[in-house]
Amino acid sequence: MADKALADKKKGRRKTSSGPTIKDVAREAGVSIATVSNIINGRKEYFSEDTQKRVAAVMKQLQYRPNARARAMRSSRNRSFALIFVDEEQLFLQDPFPAAITSSFSSYLNRRGYLTVVHGCSPANLKSTAAIQEIGIDGCCLMLSGEPEKRKKAVRDMLKLQIPLVLIQETDLSGVAGDFCIVRQADFDGGLVLGNHFLERGYQSAVFLGVESSWAAPAARYEGLRAAFSRSGKRGLKASSIASPSQHYEDVRKTVYDYLRKTRKAPDVLVCNTDQMAIAAYHAIQDHGLDVPTGIALTGFNGLENRHFLGRELTTVESPAQQLGEQAARALIERTEGESFAVKELVLPVSLRIGETT
Repeated sequence: MADKALADKKKGRRKTSSGPTIKDVAREAGVSIATVSNIINGRKEYFSEDTQKRVAAVMKQLQYRPNARARAMRSSRNRSFALIFVDEEQLFLQDPFPAAITSSFSSYLNRRGYLTVVHGCSPANLKSTAAIQEIGIDGCCLMLSGEPEKRKKAVRDMLKLQIPLVLIQETDLSGVAGDFCIVRQADFDGGLVLGNHFLERGYQSAVFLGVESSWAAPAARYEGLRAAFSRSGKRGLKASSIASPSQHYEDVRKTVYDYLRKTRKAPDVLVCNTDQMAIAAYHAIQDHGLDVPTGIALTGFNGLENRHFLGRELTTVESPAQQLGEQAARALIERTEGESFAVKELVLPVSLRIGETT
């Protein structure tokens, strides 16, 4: 009996030594991990007296004791995060979508006293980029191009650095485990709502215009479009895809013009991966002698400011690009202030904006 009591006592000690975590306190108090961390570290001016008392009461109830070692490590942080666009194309900030993400990401961090390091690199140079090798960063945000398995490998390599990782616009990381979270928009739903809009208009065929490099978001948009057609149960509907070498104006214009010249019958609608591509496609359609939308309908994706350059109201799917950057920055701060990401995946909704081109 004495041996059993001793064993039970040791077992109880082990349980006590692991103790409650800051995540437990946040959950019981009904606040975020960052809120608990800020109150613990004396940054109380942003929180009401009621919130402070509730957090203190939960800490006392759970007998939570802040990890002194972890707090010391956090106090020695560099207060800097990296935002890395992994793409063979080095002119990534010419695209309004990553530009909007970068702007909101860096602005959010700046308001909270953090530094943003922005890099663009090819997939082969990710591990050797200066943001990782030469600059001390507390966490990293990635937007990855490449085939799915190559993107997974890149994530696994980054996780070896043992820093928090946020992935923007990633869709499938099955089989990958580690300290990361995904922040993305509902691109499949965007393709789906476009497809349903085409069905309402009576369109029978659609061609999706993407780029040759592989990205998770365009693939999801195309799958959503195809799903809308297949779920309708109507016969004769057809969704296919073509690819431009890049999103640059001349590449897109030539790709669309050559496609229309070679195809026997133009599709009912051309679905462009971005509004920027839709503008170039519009000019190619005009060069071919077709009108929009009577000869062929046209849509974009993202619904950002550059859509107005078309001169007509473009049918598009509006993206929460600014919110994506802000939520990614917020997730990194909360993770470094706490012990884990609050969620593993955050999906922001998109919405259809019907214009004059469909």
